[in-house]
Amino acid sequence: MSSLSQRRRILMISGADFSGALVSRFAQEIKACGNYEIFALGVQNSTGRAIEVPHSAVFAGVSPFPAPGLPPRDFRTALQCCIDLLSARNVPALGQNGTLKKWLARRIAWGCYKRELPPLVDGYDLYHWHCFLPDLLPILRWFPKDAKLVISLWGSDLYRTAGIEEYAHQLEACGRATLIAVGSLEMRETFCAKFGRQWQDRVRVLTYGADNLDLVDRAREQRDAFSRGIGASPDKVIICIGNNASRMNQHIDALNSIAAALSVEQLKTVVFVLPMTYGQDPSYMETVKNAAQQYPAPVRVLENYLSDLEVAQLRSSCDITVHIPVSDQFSASMCEALYAGSVVITGAWLPYSRLRLNGVPYHEISGPSDVGEKIRSILPVLEAEKRRAMNAAPIIRRLMSWEEVRKTWKDVYNELLQ
Repeated sequence: MSSLSQRRRILMISGADFSGALVSRFAQEIKACGNYEIFALGVQNSTGRAIEVPHSAVFAGVSPFPAPGLPPRDFRTALQCCIDLLSARNVPALGQNGTLKKWLARRIAWGCYKRELPPLVDGYDLYHWHCFLPDLLPILRWFPKDAKLVISLWGSDLYRTAGIEEYAHQLEACGRATLIAVGSLEMRETFCAKFGRQWQDRVRVLTYGADNLDLVDRAREQRDAFSRGIGASPDKVIICIGNNASRMNQHIDALNSIAAALSVEQLKTVVFVLPMTYGQDPSYMETVKNAAQQYPAPVRVLENYLSDLEVAQLRSSCDITVHIPVSDQFSASMCEALYAGSVVITGAWLPYSRLRLNGVPYHEISGPSDVGEKIRSILPVLEAEKRRAMNAAPIIRRLMSWEEVRKTWKDVYNELLQ
């Protein structure tokens, strides 16, 4: 174990609400290397699902993001803000796709960050920012000029951003980054196609671990109990669709495709499970529930929080898992389903070459409308498909265990800190 005086100081920065728990979990593994003293900026209170530990056990210090403050309440104050911002350096003009309200809100927030961030980000050996969202990237202007900076892209911050001003902020961040971490070969190619091949030497394919593998092993024999817990007979084929409540999981399209492709007799043999325990949009939830009530087969919509063991039971109990989000980086929940031996159906448009290159068995489709035909072809040979699916477990363990992932990141950090 390194002494405290020998440890390098690393600031972990979470720039998106969803990434706070993931950053904490990642930092916990990095700290276990013993070489680093870890600090946090903007990381949420939750420290991950599988292992809950207080921040004090992971971080030597935690700072929230500076609050940008309230928008001006009267015209005079708003006008003065506009004058101040227009006269400031490095403040882009209103983009062609933006609105005055959005532009002003951004500039007020950036003004706050410019005043309050510098003392919060001073004095570290390495900065690891888990964010590529355009709204926050101009903050990098106020980091130390010689900062060694890793920027991790999570997927949606690359795939779901568009617009001239958005791209300009992201391109500026590329120039500040020492290393840009992406989760797949396909994501690396998308990045280089959007921002140029001049950055390819800075782009590295680096991934994160899956927390629930050991719990999945514990839950492998609990399928009957899980089936009864959701009100289904254990002899039914359990088909899981999606991993959260986002409409991006295309639940309705998948259900419609299955209803059109399966016969009445086949529909009598299956039950559908839709885990929608987080990311809930009331309007979309209502749409899904209405569809479930009218569906020609049982559909169980899971709305309440699931414990880690319950998540593992879900993974281990599902015979078939349908994972067809609009975009993704490298889904830990899908990998847990593969590890559990579920027959996985996913989108050929998703960046999963890492699975293909390592021989992980799964099925690809070209669009949501193909889900039903794929399931229809699997059902008559389901037991053989499940035996084939079990070959994924040792491969996923090697690719996704935190022990292996931690070693890779330790080598990267040491390389940057030389």
